[in-house]
Amino acid sequence: MNNSTYRFSLDLDKQDSQEYVTVRRGDTAKRLSVLITESGTPYIITDGTAAVLAARKADGSYISAACEIVDNRIEVTLPATFTASIGRLTACFGLSGGQAALSSPSFTIFVDDKPTA
Repeated sequence: MNNSTYRFSLDLDKQDSQEYVTVRRGDTAKRLSVLITESGTPYIITDGTAAVLAARKADGSYISAACEIVDNRIEVTLPATFTASIGRLTACFGLSGGQAALSSPSFTIFVDDKPTA
């Protein structure tokens, strides 16, 4: 089965939640592909930079997932821990390399219940 990929960008110069990603409870084939920009210009992610998707769940607990950097985009397939419960997750990406660290603006992942038949 192929992943469903949701592509969007986050601008470092804007700190409000910039995107809403909706998934269904239990989805494990939803991939995020994110371009980080600065005032609309692509932010260059240098070799050796690590990326992590971090989120605060509705109950206040935190979860995270390692990401890949592919062609200057942050890529991650949402693990089951992100879609296990319905509700809203406030998420961001953390980039780190050497002794430097940078966080992306936040975005929202909304986990909706599966429709019943």
